[in-house]
Amino acid sequence: MKTFKDFLNRPCDRVHSIEDINDQFDYEDKHGGGGSREWHLISCGQDDTSGGYNDLERFFREKFSERTKLLYSEEKILNAICECCHEIPNQQRTHIVFKACVGQKLGIKID
Repeated sequence: MKTFKDFLNRPCDRVHSIEDINDQFDYEDKHGGGGSREWHLISCGQDDTSGGYNDLERFFREKFSERTKLLYSEEKILNAICECCHEIPNQQRTHIVFKACVGQKLGIKID
């Protein structure tokens, strides 16, 4: 059973940007770009130190048009992305699993 403290400590309720989500995670790419071993995974926590590449920003930009952001609300989309980052363990966070998780939370299919 969730307590009032649990309610107050929900990290995804107050996200307003991809940066807000990334700030919740420690990400260090010790292999410089991850190479082909990590290409199929979505990384939460990347910032500009990753050579400007940011998995979550790219996912958000490519999967959600401006129209979709208005229809579903950008805040709800960011909340779903954040929740999936927290729910799916790093090594299991493939693009397919991540798209399914975000889509399920929004009640849509993401291609």
